[in-house]
Amino acid sequence: MTTARLHNQLFAEGYVTYGFKDKKWKYYARLTYATKPKELHPHTYPRNNFALSIRNDLFFPGEESYGLYKDGIASIFGTYTITRRYYGLDINASHEIDWLPSLYSNIWVDYQRQRPTGTLHYYSIDAEGKQYEVHELRQTEIGASLSWTPGRTPYSGRKPGSIVSADIYKPSFTLSGSIYPRGLWGNDQTHGALHLAYSQRLYLSIFGALDITLQSGIALGNTPQSQLFTPYGNRAWLLVPDAFQTIQPLEFIADKYLDFKLLYRMEGLLFNRIPLVKRLGLRELVGIHGYWGDTSPRHITPRPGQILLPTYAEPMRNDLHLELSAGLSNIFKMLSVQYFYRITGQDIPPLQRHSVRLGISVSF
Repeated sequence: MTTARLHNQLFAEGYVTYGFKDKKWKYYARLTYATKPKELHPHTYPRNNFALSIRNDLFFPGEESYGLYKDGIASIFGTYTITRRYYGLDINASHEIDWLPSLYSNIWVDYQRQRPTGTLHYYSIDAEGKQYEVHELRQTEIGASLSWTPGRTPYSGRKPGSIVSADIYKPSFTLSGSIYPRGLWGNDQTHGALHLAYSQRLYLSIFGALDITLQSGIALGNTPQSQLFTPYGNRAWLLVPDAFQTIQPLEFIADKYLDFKLLYRMEGLLFNRIPLVKRLGLRELVGIHGYWGDTSPRHITPRPGQILLPTYAEPMRNDLHLELSAGLSNIFKMLSVQYFYRITGQDIPPLQRHSVRLGISVSF
C-alpha cells in the first residue's frame, strides 16, 4: 500500500499469492485517484476519489473480504477444510465523495465471474424441466449508496482533517441499492436489491457501552438463487466482527433479511472490582447476533433458465438464526478472545454449535 510520500494524489495497494495445491495465481490490485492532494492516504477528508480494482482469488459463498483481507495468513486458519468454494474474478470501478462532514456517497460498477470448485455446484433448468450443471456464472452490478452520520466532524489526529471511526457514538445510516440490467455482461434478466443499515455505540456511563448494528435488505424482481442473500459465516480463527461465527458457507438463502447485533462492552464493570485482576485491564464482552430471513415462492419454485443452488442451501421461511457470545478484550491492550454458541438449529452437530475467535483491535 502506497502513501502520499510516493504520490499525493495517486495511491496503489495489492497482493500476489500462489496456491501450491491448485497451482493457480491469486491477486488483488487497486488504484485510487484523489482529485485533491492528500497528506498521508486517500481517505482523509474531504474525499473525492475515483478507484479501479481487480481481484482474482479463491472464495467460499457468503464471504465478504475487502481489499487486503485475504493477504493475511490468519484468514487461512480454520477455513482450509471448507470445500464449497469458487474461483472469483471481480472488476470494480467506483467514485466516493464527501458532500458534507456528515454526508457521503459512493457509486460503482462491478463485474463478477464465479467458477465453482470443490463440492460447490450450480445448476440450471432447460425448457423441458431437466437440470444441467453450470460451470460459470457472470453478472454486472450498478450500485449506489448514501451514508449519513449526524454530528460527524473531521478528526484532528495524526493528520489534520482526517475522519476516523472515533465518532462511533454518533448514529450512522446507510441506504444502498443495486440493479443488474438485462443484457449487461452476464445478466440474463433485470433484477435488483435494496439495503438499509444503522449502527451506533450507546454510552452507558459507568456501566460501559452498547454497540448496536442493524442491517436489512430485500431482493427485487426474479433474482437467481445464486444472488440471493446469504449470511456471512466466518470459519477463520481470526474474528470478523460483522460475520456469524457458527454458520457454514451457503447454509441459508433468503430474498429478504434482517441482521441484528448487540454487543455489550462492560468496560471492566466486574473485573475492576477484583483485586489483582483489575491490574490486567481486561474488559468484558457479552453479545447476541441474529439473522431473520424469508424467501418468496417465486425464488423457490424452479423455472426454465433459473440458476439453482445445491439442496444444502436451505431457503429461509420466516426463520431465525441466533448465536450468543462472551469474551474478553484489551488483552495486552490490543487482543480479544470471544466464545460463540449457536442457539438455533436443533439438528446441528454439537461441535458445530461452538467456536472461539481471536480478535485484534484498538478501542478509543
